Amino acid sequence: MSSTLASSTSDCPVCEAENPTTATSCGTCGYPTGLAVDALRGLSDTEAVAVPTSGTRPKAPPAAPRPVARDPTAEQVEKTAHELDRTLRLISRLGVATADVTVELHQAALTQADGRTVEALSLLRSALARLHQATNDALGRRLRSLEEREGAMRTEGVAVSIGSDIVRIRAEVDAGRPEQAIDRLIATDEQLGRIETDWKGLKGLLRQIDRLRDSAEVVGRPVAEVEESVEQVKALLAQPDLSTETLDEGAQIAARALMLLNEALPPAIEQELDRHAQALEAFPLDHAPARPARAVHAEATRHLRRGKLVEATTRLRELRVAINELKLPEPAPESSDPGAESAAEASASAEPEPAEKALGRLLTKARGLAARVRSLPSDSELAYEAAGEIRRATEQLRARKLEDADATLSRLMRTLEAEVPQEP
Repeated sequence: MSSTLASSTSDCPVCEAENPTTATSCGTCGYPTGLAVDALRGLSDTEAVAVPTSGTRPKAPPAAPRPVARDPTAEQVEKTAHELDRTLRLISRLGVATADVTVELHQAALTQADGRTVEALSLLRSALARLHQATNDALGRRLRSLEEREGAMRTEGVAVSIGSDIVRIRAEVDAGRPEQAIDRLIATDEQLGRIETDWKGLKGLLRQIDRLRDSAEVVGRPVAEVEESVEQVKALLAQPDLSTETLDEGAQIAARALMLLNEALPPAIEQELDRHAQALEAFPLDHAPARPARAVHAEATRHLRRGKLVEATTRLRELRVAINELKLPEPAPESSDPGAESAAEASASAEPEPAEKALGRLLTKARGLAARVRSLPSDSELAYEAAGEIRRATEQLRARKLEDADATLSRLMRTLEAEVPQEP
């Protein structure tokens, strides 16, 4: 019967490597195994330690942490850094750049990392003092800007008032409450900005009304309701502590007045242009002195179709001058020829043109004008507008509105003759 000897191991007390119990020294560090018991006794202060075997290893108890006293300078550095961070957030709301302070903060951090805490504290305190001064300067500039903007609106007749808010902001600054001062400053700035925006829109409406009122005077068609509306808006603007609601009410009143002018002026301008067109028909197409007047008439008509009433009125003034400078042809003398008188009487008593004949004549006229329009440069403004007139006349013919179609085609003919005059 054979038997097998089981080998056992033990840990080295120096390097804790496992070695056979029969080994004379540690195979890793070379420590003699015979001194293992003495070494373990030296590691224990109070009791003898048995020879360790596999799976049993003594562990030293954790050392209790020793209290460390805080450095007062380090505490000041931390406190100043927090104050700097708060001030940086405040001043950023005022739109002030702080790149130089950021660089100094990085330098202070590196200095503290090197153990020079006193020097780092000095850098932080210097940066904080400059930030406080920059905050006060920025608040002062913004307050002056608010006062200037308020004064500018008052100069334009808008009774906006933010003086009480400015007084409260200055009081917060003097009391050392910059955060509250900045909150109130930003709120006041936004309120004034909304009023300025609304006033800008209302001012634009009033400017258009003034220009169209001048045009109404030119054509002799003033609108009484518009004058009343303008006075109402002026009264609203004179109210103290103007608000956006008041400005919105004024804008609605001005918009209604502008609509009345836009409705009243086009018919009056068109009627006068028709009268001048009839006067110009007294001159032959090759009459050179009449060409400038025809050109101005065509331009005024074009502005009217586009809704540019002010420009149309300006050309209407020029057209009046041009027509006054023309000498209208003398009426034909009365003839003593009985045959001529009979022809005139026959012409006067002639029956109206039949509708079918009139339609054919107008269609022929429309085709001729369409051919002239096609000969114009395709990218020209005149070609685009003339094509629109042709379409309008075609729709009127289709609806059997012969008189309207005749007027449209005649107007287009005058425009083409003025813009593209025939050589004499």
